[in-house]
Amino acid sequence: MKHETRPSLRADLLGPVRYFVGASELPPGLLRRRSAGELLAFLLTSDELRAGRDELSSALWPDANGASATNALFKSVHSLRHLLEPDLRTGRSSAFIQWDADTLLIPATVDCGIDVRIVVELGVRIRAGDPVEMVEIEHALSLYRGDLCDGMTPAPWLDARRDAMRGHRLDLIHDLRRRATESGQPERVIPALEALVRHEPANAMGHRLLIEAMLRWGDRDGARRHADQISHLVRRS
Repeated sequence: MKHETRPSLRADLLGPVRYFVGASELPPGLLRRRSAGELLAFLLTSDELRAGRDELSSALWPDANGASATNALFKSVHSLRHLLEPDLRTGRSSAFIQWDADTLLIPATVDCGIDVRIVVELGVRIRAGDPVEMVEIEHALSLYRGDLCDGMTPAPWLDARRDAMRGHRLDLIHDLRRRATESGQPERVIPALEALVRHEPANAMGHRLLIEAMLRWGDRDGARRHADQISHLVRRS
C-alpha cells in the first residue's frame, strides 16, 4: 500500500516571518502589503486557522468597498494557493487553502507547525492547571525572535494580535520565574528576560526582573553591569 504524506506547513511568526512548505522556505517577497503573505499570516493567527470572508475583507482591505475588497481577497487567495503549490492545476482543489461556504480555512489534513499556537496552547494548559514542565515553558519562550510578524506593515488587526502575543510572553515569563524561584533555579528565567529586553529595550519591568533574577542567582557583577547599561541608555535618551 502506498503511504501518502500529509502536506506540511511551518510558520515562524514570532519575529521576521518565515514560511516553510515541507523543507522548502517560501521567498521573503511573500510579505508584501495586502498580499498573499498577509492573508496567510491572518489565517495562521486566527482561532482554528479559519476566518470568514467578511472578516478577512474588512481586516485586510478596510478602505475598499464590498465588491473591491471581495475581488482583492479572491486574487490573494489565488496567489496564495499557487505560492504554496506552484504546480497546482487550474480547477484543482488546494491542499492548503480551502473555502467552506464563506469561510476560508487551512484544513485539518495539513500538518501545521506554528510557533504562535505552541505559545497560546501552552498558556491554556497552564491556566487549566495541567502538568507543565519548566522545559516546555523555556522552549515556548525561546520561539520569540521578536514581535509578531516583525517587519510586516502595521494594521489594526496585526496591532491587536501583537499586543496579545506580548501578553502571552509576559504570562509565561512570570510563570517560569515563579517555578524557577521555587525550585531554587532562578537562573533559568534569565535567558527569557534577556531576550525580552533585547526585543523591547524600553520594557522597564523586564529590566527590573532580569536584575532581580541575576541577584537571586548570585551574579552581582552581571546585575551591576546591566544596571549600568540601563543608566547609560537613559542618559543617552
